[in-house]
Amino acid sequence: MYDHAFPLLKRKGIPSAVFVVTDLIGTSRLQIYDKLYLLLVRAFSTWRSVPRDLARVLHSLGISLPRDPYTAMRVLFTALPQAQLDRVNEALEAEVAIDESALKELHACSWDMLAEMHRAGVTIGSHTQTHALLPNECWHKVLDETAGSRQVLERKLGITSNHFAYPNGSFSAAAVRAVAVSGYRLAYTTCRHRDPTYPLLTLPRKFLWENSCMDALGRFSSSIMSCQAHGVFDSVARCRQDHRWPVSMPFAP
Repeated sequence: MYDHAFPLLKRKGIPSAVFVVTDLIGTSRLQIYDKLYLLLVRAFSTWRSVPRDLARVLHSLGISLPRDPYTAMRVLFTALPQAQLDRVNEALEAEVAIDESALKELHACSWDMLAEMHRAGVTIGSHTQTHALLPNECWHKVLDETAGSRQVLERKLGITSNHFAYPNGSFSAAAVRAVAVSGYRLAYTTCRHRDPTYPLLTLPRKFLWENSCMDALGRFSSSIMSCQAHGVFDSVARCRQDHRWPVSMPFAP
C-alpha cells in the first residue's frame, strides 16, 4: 500500500482506507497465512512424498487437508483457531525453513508510514491485532482482537478509530457484537449478508483477488471488471459463511 498504491492515490486525490493488523506494524513478522503458505510451498518442493510427509506432520495435530499448498493453506486458515494455526506453523518449521528476513515485500508498514498516510487523508482502520478469523475464536479472544487493536491505533496515531474490516471478510453474530462493544461505527465484510441489529457493522465490500479481472487469455478485461464492480457475478455465487452465533461460544455480556 505505502510503496505502490499510496503515491498514486495521493496524486489522483482518490479517497482511500487501509486496515492494519496492529501487532505486525513496525515488525518483520509475516501474516500468519503468508507464513503458513510459504512453509507449505517449501514443504511441497522438498519432501519426496508430499502426501505421506504432510499427513505425517499434521496427523499428530489431528488434521487432514488437500494436497496443493494454496488450497491446504486456505483449508487450515479458514477452519482452525489461531492457536492451532501456530501449532501447524511450528510443526512445519521443524521440518522445513523459510528465510523471513528476505521477504521484505510481505512485511507490514511502520507507524511512521501510517502516520504519513493519515496526514494525507487516508483513513486508518483496524484489521484486528493478529489477523485472527473471528468466527473461529472464543469470545474473549474476539473482544481482545477488536478492542485491543482499536486502543493501539488511537494511542499510537492520536486518532479516533471508527472503521474495522473483518479478516477474510468473515463474521458471526458474536464477532459483530464484539465490534459493536469495541466502539467501531462502521465495519466491512466480503459478502452481501447484513446483521439486522448492526447493519453498519456488516457493510459489504467488493473483494478482488489477483487476476479477477482477466479474461480466458490472461488479458485485462474492462467488461469483467465492470461485472465485478456491479456485482453481476454475485447473483450466481452463494455465500459459504455461517453467520450464526457459534453454539460453543457463551453469549457476550
